[in-house]
Amino acid sequence: MPLVARDLLHGGAQTYGIHRSAPSAMGAVIGALNIGEIRKRLGGEAAVRACRAVAWAAPVAAVALSTSPVLTAAALVVAGAVWMLAVALFNIGVQLSAPRWVAGRSLAAFQASIAGGMRSEAGAGDV
Repeated sequence: MPLVARDLLHGGAQTYGIHRSAPSAMGAVIGALNIGEIRKRLGGEAAVRACRAVAWAAPVAAVALSTSPVLTAAALVVAGAVWMLAVALFNIGVQLSAPRWVAGRSLAAFQASIAGGMRSEAGAGDV
C-alpha cells in the first residue's frame, strides 16, 4: 500500500492511511453483515471459492490498475469484505468439521495460523 499511495495515487501519508484502513474499517463490517446471505445462497465451499478466486481477483486488479483514490478505496472495501467472508467461512468450516472433543484445539490452531499469516503479511508490506 505505501507504493500504491505514493506512485499510483500520487498521495502522501493521509492517502496511505485512508487506503490502509478501508478494507478493515468498512469492508470487514460489510462482509460480516452479509455472511448469512452468502452462505444461504452459495453454501460453504462454493462461497469460499467465490471469495478467494473471483471476488478477490477483481479488487486486487482494480488497485493495481487504478489511479483514482476513490476507485482504489472502493476496491479495497470490497477486498476487506471478501477477506472477512473467507476467514469467517473457514472458521465455520473448522468448527463444523472438527470432532467435538478436539474442537477447541482445532480453533486455536486455526486462529494462530490466521494471526500469524496476517502479521507476516502486514509486516512484509510495510517494510
